Amino acid sequence: MSNNETSEAEKLKQGRFIVFCLHKKNYGIPLAKVKEIIRPPMITPLPKVPGFYKGLINVRGQIISIIDMRLCLGMPEEKAIPKKTCVIISHVGDLLVGAIVDEIVDVTSYEESQISLEEFDRGKNRKDGVYAVAKSSAGDLTLLIDLEKTLEGTAFETSMHLQAS
Repeated sequence: MSNNETSEAEKLKQGRFIVFCLHKKNYGIPLAKVKEIIRPPMITPLPKVPGFYKGLINVRGQIISIIDMRLCLGMPEEKAIPKKTCVIISHVGDLLVGAIVDEIVDVTSYEESQISLEEFDRGKNRKDGVYAVAKSSAGDLTLLIDLEKTLEGTAFETSMHLQAS
């Protein structure tokens, strides 16, 4: 990792995290990047977009792009589970993006000693946005995700730049 990437990862590992479940595994994103969490609303699909880009929603007059985190991370698609499936609306660059997740597990903080970046330094060509692993005091592992990196190099990223300009 370059010094710039390391400092960005260092920034991302500070603070609290929203921990969510995908395919029975825990993932987390920095709480500071989260605007709100909602139940999945009616999604308006768009033509000719990547499979993980589910479409658009209207939240109190604001149009938000929706992605399926399972498909973003190469997992099989599953039907939404009522009262569990959520949409995490997060800041990705200058835009708000809604990420569909199986369920919210926790909001937690990790001590610096509980977060490991070293394992991910070896995978310099990682394209999934996973930048670290956190180990809870109970021994559970949570993969920490940078949503911007997850979407980097995809057709969705191109459309985000078009929306921002």
